[in-house]
Amino acid sequence: VARIREMIGVPAAIVGLNGAQASDHEGNVILAQYVGDRATQAIITLALETGVHISLYDEEGVRFAHDSVWGRRYTARVKGIDPRIYPEAELRAGRYYKLLFADDAKAIPEHRARAEALLDPKDVTLTESESEYLEFLPAGTDKGLGVAKVAEYYGIGANEVAAIGDYLNDLEMLRWVGVSGAMGNGHPDILQAANFTVGTNEEGGVAQFIEQYVLQP
Repeated sequence: VARIREMIGVPAAIVGLNGAQASDHEGNVILAQYVGDRATQAIITLALETGVHISLYDEEGVRFAHDSVWGRRYTARVKGIDPRIYPEAELRAGRYYKLLFADDAKAIPEHRARAEALLDPKDVTLTESESEYLEFLPAGTDKGLGVAKVAEYYGIGANEVAAIGDYLNDLEMLRWVGVSGAMGNGHPDILQAANFTVGTNEEGGVAQFIEQYVLQP
């Protein structure tokens, strides 16, 4: 996200990691939440037992448990990062903003069911950021919380905030802001939750939303 901010030349605050971390326009951290150790250990154990790809996010970047096609896809897709494979002991010793399983879309419900049977909802929040990603966040964390913290930091009310999303991890954010948009190819729940629907990502939907519903008086 910081790379994109630099590319477009807008000194803006950042909400990242599905709301687990946020920083102001100068890069000062104003929100940092971590998955608890009990949940972290259970998630890592589940990943290693099932062989599913797991990404773990800390202050230094992204860690992988092993080489996989999903890890290679992620590395090719997300520019500016250099994930490293760590031995199990080092993975278990870390403290993470979030953890992520990546697998075929048809397998994600099964992974979610297994995880929910193992984990205490008081320890961790689950969300899906796309059909192939199951994410584990600090309990009570979501993008809505992150955006709300940034707005509070700058003294901005919810009615002065606009947001656009496309998948389930955006729901809480869209429900919190005053003006909400959905990408045309978004999840059905997002299309229902948003005030407005614009074009798909290939049609410049985000630009359409900004031009039509943010910049217009």
